[in-house]
Amino acid sequence: MTGTGLKPTINQKVSTELNRPFAIRGDLGVVWERQKQETGWRSWVPWPHVHAEDIILGNPPDIPEVTMVHLPRVEATIAPLALLTKTVWLPWIKLVQPDARLIRLSGKTNNWTFNLAQDENLDPNAKPSAWSFRLDNILFDQGRIAFDDKVSKADITILIDPLGKPLPFSEVTGTKGKEDKTSVGDYVFGLKAQGRYNGEPLTGTGKIGGMLALRSESTPFSRTGRFPLWQYAGGFQRRSERTDENGRRRSAA
Repeated sequence: MTGTGLKPTINQKVSTELNRPFAIRGDLGVVWERQKQETGWRSWVPWPHVHAEDIILGNPPDIPEVTMVHLPRVEATIAPLALLTKTVWLPWIKLVQPDARLIRLSGKTNNWTFNLAQDENLDPNAKPSAWSFRLDNILFDQGRIAFDDKVSKADITILIDPLGKPLPFSEVTGTKGKEDKTSVGDYVFGLKAQGRYNGEPLTGTGKIGGMLALRSESTPFSRTGRFPLWQYAGGFQRRSERTDENGRRRSAA
């Protein structure tokens, strides 16, 4: 089922709510499928699989750059029965080659703070919404985040790649047999960063956990890497603090 006719309405409403440009410029559609993993009568209920292509999210008016995020394609599945309990549940969402540019011009001006339209007319005495949102998994083939921070003089590009098969925390850190298997989540994404921080060259690599680890109260979010500075996306390493082949820091030449 195509949703092309809904795009102008969606684009206008989202742009108004976010107070910044938003547009689905490509195809928009829905496919309904039954879930094989469901049992009993639930297996007969079709789930909507939504896809949208060529999505653009712009910046607020005080940011000179035009685009904050570009997504060639997004896919997501919605659990329909969860709506009966006032829960919008996405078991997974897939982002195809997400490209984001985070910008901070001053202590009060950045493009990751959203001033929603509904907040401007929010009744302080209004009751909290009975609806909740749940996202279990986020998937993508490769992502890119550019960070331009005028405050800390940082200009950094981070490439994020899925590791394929998740790596157990114990195998990466060499603590197999010493850690409770349920204590730390598996690594799902690898990071590579390079750029400049406060005028100095900077580079780094690392691994981070997945969305399930972020949501679970019993599973800490896992991260590791050769990062003395855990400031942006897990941390980065200055090239002036070089390491040997075993990851030990040594003096710069």
